[in-house]
Parts: sequence; structure tokens; C-alpha cells
Amino acid sequence: MTHTPLDSAILRTVLYSDLFDYALTLDELAHYLIGECATVGDIRAQLTRSIWLRDRVCVIDGHVAVRGREALVQRRRERAVASGRLWRRARRFARVLGALPFVRFVGVTGALAMDNCAPGDDIDVMIITAPDRVWLTRAFSILLVRVGKLFGDTLCPNYLISERALRLEHQSLFVAHEFMQMVPVYGVEWYARMRALNAWLGTYLPNAQTAWRALPPHAA
Repeated sequence: MTHTPLDSAILRTVLYSDLFDYALTLDELAHYLIGECATVGDIRAQLTRSIWLRDRVCVIDGHVAVRGREALVQRRRERAVASGRLWRRARRFARVLGALPFVRFVGVTGALAMDNCAPGDDIDVMIITAPDRVWLTRAFSILLVRVGKLFGDTLCPNYLISERALRLEHQSLFVAHEFMQMVPVYGVEWYARMRALNAWLGTYLPNAQTAWRALPPHAA
């Protein structure tokens, strides 16, 4: 059975999301579509008319999942509740870090950025610092990690870079997705600058170049 490049892109995107036990909405599927440009309308129409695609994915309540993995839709709802609790804590941590004069940017990455946390998951963050302040920032971050553990939270500063190193050296779908799904919490202008310096991100996720995820309402 023949299929189109858009069929392949939709399936690749849904399969990639499935690796993280996550069912995408149609808007998210369009935004994170791998390697192709298409509108939500294009994707909705293709999901309806492509027999090849319908044999492999299904649409449930506006979410798209690999066929046989329909339970991910309910799991997503459950994880959104757990993520809401973590978001409020993540924002507090970001405010503390952002108050340091040598911290330029704090963004939430990983599962929390997609509201896909299970209870007890880490709060993953990316931090951009002033030149020659990476190790000092790391020291403050370690202190915050220890404070967070006292309250049952696990803060994980998994990306810590200088403002002089905004060009990402390793280029892959994983890095592109992590960066494009990141939620800026402090210093959004530095995030915009970093996106502009890494035009290769659009090769993997062309639809995600023009907008980024905003801080969710339940993070307040």
C-alpha cells in the first residue's frame, strides 16, 4: 500500500512521542512534525483519508496515538495533574535562580515541559549564565537541589551553559525536540537568541520555528 511523505512524517512523529508514553494533540502533532511542513488542517485531512495511516495510528478525543496504545490518552490526563503540582515548584526554583545577577536564562525541559510527569519525576531545567560564571551557578544549583530534596522535589539542572556557547554542538532529533519543547521561565530574550543561532533545528522540526511553548496557566 502506497503512502505519502506526509504520512511518513506523521507516523514518525507519533512513534517518537510514543517512546515517551505521550499522546499528541493535533496541534502538537503539527507543531512537532518531523521533517515536513504541514498545517493542522493538512494533518487532520490526512488522518481521515489515508488508509495506510489509519492502520497504524488512531485519533481519540483529539489526541493521536499509535494503534494499540490508546491508553496513553488517559495517561496523559493523569500526568497533566501531576505536572501541575511540579510546575508551581519549578517556577519558584526559576525565580530564585533568575534573581542571581549572573543568570541570564532559566527554562524547563524534559517531561515537565510537555506536562508529562509522573509523581516524583525530576524538574529538569536549562540555565544560561554570564561568562565565567558556569561553575558558580552550578554551586548555587547544587544548593537548590539539596533544598528541594528537603521538600521532596528533585531539581535537575541538566543543561548549564555560558552565554558565549549558545550554538549547540550536537545536532540530533532528540536535542532539537528537547530545545523546541522547552518552556522559558526567565530571560525569554536569551531563548529567542539561542533559537536564532541554531537554524539547524528547523531541519528536524520546521513547523516549530515560529513559536514556542508558553508557561502553562497552572504554573502560576
